[in-house]
Amino acid sequence: MKTALSLIFSYILTVIFGTALFALLFMICEEMNFFVAGQNLDIFSLELFIHGIFFSLPGVCILSHLFMILNVLRRKTEKKRSNHLFALIVYILVGTATWCLLFPNVIKIAAEFDKFSETRKELTPLSSGYFREKDGGIYYYSRILRNGNADGLFIDIQGNSGESGTVIPFYNQESDIVSAYPYSDVLVRDALKSPKVISYPFEIYTTILKTAKICWLGGKFSWLSFATLGLALFSLYGIIYMSGWKMVNSVSILLGGVIIIFLNYLFYSGSFPILVQNISQRLPSISSLQNSVIVYLNIFIFIILTTFGAIMGVYRIVNLEVKEKE
Repeated sequence: MKTALSLIFSYILTVIFGTALFALLFMICEEMNFFVAGQNLDIFSLELFIHGIFFSLPGVCILSHLFMILNVLRRKTEKKRSNHLFALIVYILVGTATWCLLFPNVIKIAAEFDKFSETRKELTPLSSGYFREKDGGIYYYSRILRNGNADGLFIDIQGNSGESGTVIPFYNQESDIVSAYPYSDVLVRDALKSPKVISYPFEIYTTILKTAKICWLGGKFSWLSFATLGLALFSLYGIIYMSGWKMVNSVSILLGGVIIIFLNYLFYSGSFPILVQNISQRLPSISSLQNSVIVYLNIFIFIILTTFGAIMGVYRIVNLEVKEKE
């Protein structure tokens, strides 16, 4: 029982601190969209922070639930079988609450904030005194007028005006010509350009979260079909019995989670191989989604890993009893 309570406590703490951290990062990243070189940066925004909570909470809950497996694995040396049973029960209850109660309700409440996330603020007027590269040349604003337009120079680098190196003065021209959506300033965009190792996981999470919202709006059956992703992730618990080496099991659990999430991302982003898409069209539809292949795949993963975990769990218990008798 002590182990079970410890798992619940660690899950709650991970969700609270993880959500707060990612909400802060979300708020800062969104604020950077409106930052312009040479102007003061206003980092804190309560509205963006709240939206960041709703954006990050589902992902943090799913990751925290997976980390429970690693926590159980760390305690696997305990000899009391009741502790392992309680840990499994807590794992199932927390996962069920996450996917059937918490996740859907977060999406429902977050729907009130969708207008804010989809409606971008007006671009922040650019500042003068900076060189900004755009359209095959370099813009320099010498003065920003009250109406938001600017006076300055355009240095033609690529020769689009007829001759490379031509300096073209302009007056009362719209200053947002060098904006870089979603940023207001190309200087900020170039400075904060994220590497693939950061932008690609973010794209995966955003795609899955958007799909979750669509499935929730599609009704209970549509949501259940999406929730088979959670079913597949549930089954990773069986990997704790795969090997006697905790490091091997830990790496396998993390790798398995990445593979399952990535396979679902490929499906929902329409990036599945054509052969798989053709096969999926011949499968009987069991959900309101256009394609049921990912539902079958998630259920298949669940059956395989659950069966494997049950067999290996029984084997480990019997083997331990034999060693104790000896």
